[in-house]
Amino acid sequence: MIRLLVLLLFGMTILSCNKDEKGDLVLRFKLKYGSDDLRMFETYSYPMTGEALTFTKVAFYISDIRVTNGQKSTDLKDIDFIDFTTSHTAPAASNGFEYRLKDVAAGNYNSFSFNIGVPASLNSKEPKDFPSSNVLSNPAEYWTAWKSYIFMRNEGRIDLDNDGTTESSFALHIGGDAALIPIILNRNFNIDDKATTSLDITIDMEKLFNGQSLYDIRAARQIHSLSQMPFILQLSENIRTGIK
Repeated sequence: MIRLLVLLLFGMTILSCNKDEKGDLVLRFKLKYGSDDLRMFETYSYPMTGEALTFTKVAFYISDIRVTNGQKSTDLKDIDFIDFTTSHTAPAASNGFEYRLKDVAAGNYNSFSFNIGVPASLNSKEPKDFPSSNVLSNPAEYWTAWKSYIFMRNEGRIDLDNDGTTESSFALHIGGDAALIPIILNRNFNIDDKATTSLDITIDMEKLFNGQSLYDIRAARQIHSLSQMPFILQLSENIRTGIK
């Protein structure tokens, strides 16, 4: 009986220790343009039609970050905001943007997921509903007329008259509940106690313009009206194809 009790106590101690083991998960986002590292203010070609363009800003809300082990999902972060502008300005662009999630339970995982955008339960609120420390408190990231946050900002300039100067600005903003972009990436990875695990996520910004379909930037290079929702949905479907 004594030996049995000792074994039971030992087993409970092992389980307790394993439960307390935690490590960090780093999501290393890398913006690309086709096969090239994307760098702000450098020149690229619009797919199919070839106009010169530059990016000046890429930013988005990331929400509902989860890791999955078999059938069990663990929530890591409900909402945050990532601005890639500084991290993807030369010469730092090849390093990407590192987003750290601390104190993830140690174990084996087979996938992780997140949304680009703000879930409907939070998108129904306004910046005034949140404390200043919350990323949703910024009125600059909210469309008052649409009653929606700007889920993703894609901004730059493009040479529409092919004179060698990128004279026309574009602001392809994505928002509205229907435009939420869910991402599920099947990856096998381990989180070890007191260690850091890194996972690379590439976002091919060329796919924003030509993912599932070619975007007509001449028809809508500024997103500013609810009547443009078909363009917004096209952009959200396009960029989803570029996230790996």
